[in-house]
Amino acid sequence: MRSTLERFGPFDERVMKAEDVFLNDRLRAAGIEIVAAPDVVIVHRYPTAARVLVPDQYRRGSYRARRGRGPRWRVRTLAEGPGLAFRAIQRAVRPGSPYPRAELVRISPWLGLAALSWSAGAAHEAVANLRRAQADTRLPSGAGRASRV
Repeated sequence: MRSTLERFGPFDERVMKAEDVFLNDRLRAAGIEIVAAPDVVIVHRYPTAARVLVPDQYRRGSYRARRGRGPRWRVRTLAEGPGLAFRAIQRAVRPGSPYPRAELVRISPWLGLAALSWSAGAAHEAVANLRRAQADTRLPSGAGRASRV
């Protein structure tokens, strides 16, 4: 597995999610069969410092808003960051959760910071989308483009 990953990998870090799908596509294109391996453990590394967490979540929120269609999607995207944090807390406190309560209290501010950063990125992109849309409706076709003389 390691030699295959070294040959066809690594995961494309520019992709916001589903990096494994893109890697699988490259492997399949090379004729490699994809099989389930329940004994394999995958470790996801997440930001552990605010200086990394804030830009990461801002970028994710911005990316998500950029992929949306229409004003409803933009509003939904703004609420998605806090919604993700809320759902994470709900999962962590339900019976049978492996997370100790003290750990949840410790990471709650981080979840809040991540949610705010996500929403800020989504809001910035939503405003940029609205401005682009307004500019497109105000300018006649071809107007505003630089021409060479």
